[in-house]
Amino acid sequence: MRKKRLHRLASAIPLLLVAALLYPATAAAFKGTYAGEFNGKAARAELREEAGVVRGTLVIDGYTYRVVARPSGGRAAGELEDEAGVTVPLVMTLEGGKLGMAIYVQGANAPATRVLLSSAKPSRAPAGEIDPALVGHWAKSESYTSGDFSAAAETNIYLLPDGTYRFGASKLYGGGDAGSFGSEGGGGERGRWRTANRILYVLDAASGQWSAYARYYVEGNSALLTFGNGKREVWERRR
Repeated sequence: MRKKRLHRLASAIPLLLVAALLYPATAAAFKGTYAGEFNGKAARAELREEAGVVRGTLVIDGYTYRVVARPSGGRAAGELEDEAGVTVPLVMTLEGGKLGMAIYVQGANAPATRVLLSSAKPSRAPAGEIDPALVGHWAKSESYTSGDFSAAAETNIYLLPDGTYRFGASKLYGGGDAGSFGSEGGGGERGRWRTANRILYVLDAASGQWSAYARYYVEGNSALLTFGNGKREVWERRR
């Protein structure tokens, strides 16, 4: 059963056929930020180009979808994936600064739902929009066991109240009948973070654009992060 969010895309507006727009386009042509509305809800797409592939996100009313498409013959065809990992076919077109997204919610052989957005400035979270519930030192622990061998890893990150973050040193240790080992390294990476509608955003220093990192839920000293592909991680507050 497809996720309710994708069904909502189909029922919110009349189903439309994809417009076949024939004009030259490349992956770089789709790169940019686009904004508008879908069924009265704010919608925003942020696209980038990586090795000839268009990647990015589509956010509708705070819900994030992942976009992956390859340009060909004036279009970019690929897939749209929701936060539970459900994917549907997607075709994008671009004309006069207007981004058309045809989403085949019911499959490639059914009519498509259309989202139309206009070129916009890169998304920049409002200054000072920092959720205090996320401020602090957080750590994620993972473990692995196979036979007599076991290993554990820990990743640390500091979300600071001034809107910057810093990764601390990661730790890896384990052992078995053959002996034990341990190492510590990495860390030091820094950047900027913001929040909006319970979504954690990070700033891409290269492009100057904010992108959705994960949806979050904090309860006590635990934080649940849900990523665009449906993967979930639990982080624990250290202080």
